Amino acid sequence: LADPATADAAIARVIDVIRLAADLGRLGVSVRLPASAAGGAGAAKASGGSGGGLIIAAAGDADLHAAVAALTPADASSPRGEGGGGVDPSVIDALAAAADRHGVPLIDFGVPLRRGDGRLMPGLDAAACLAAGVDPVLAFATTADLAAVRLSDLTADGRRVPPGDAEGRLPLEAFAATVTAGGFDGPVVLDVRQCLDPWAATILGARAWSEFAS
Repeated sequence: LADPATADAAIARVIDVIRLAADLGRLGVSVRLPASAAGGAGAAKASGGSGGGLIIAAAGDADLHAAVAALTPADASSPRGEGGGGVDPSVIDALAAAADRHGVPLIDFGVPLRRGDGRLMPGLDAAACLAAGVDPVLAFATTADLAAVRLSDLTADGRRVPPGDAEGRLPLEAFAATVTAGGFDGPVVLDVRQCLDPWAATILGARAWSEFAS
């Protein structure tokens, strides 16, 4: 998406995914964007420590909880920083136009969290917040119009682990209480990218969230 030589083809692929998400109606799909373009208002930032990327969430996702985020290679979405060139604002415009056409909101998980700009809605990635030195509980409580939450955790040495892992730093009980007490009805997506055993991480994370969020 950041390379002009391949951006058109990449945009076309993402728009295909937007169409698929709209057809299925209840599917959340994560798409990673490189760093933001300089001066591009509303472009998704992915600077050091950022969760980066967007989630493409089809209408009806409000009832989709503890879904599993798409698995990606370990080096594709590190919370410790993302390289690559900037995304031209026209790329976001093209994706936003397609998303609007198909009724599929685009959610920005960049850190620090930002208010929506009419094209992108703010989302919270718990592990990305921890990586950036931001308290996920405070970030959730102080950000208006949050559209989605990525349920993820991070160890002291920067490894992604599922919520509920003994080495994780996310205060899961406090985070779950804040999310549920706030009446949040958007999707809470269990993100197991980069976990050593994604299947075991899915089971552990889902159980831990169910225990504290019920």
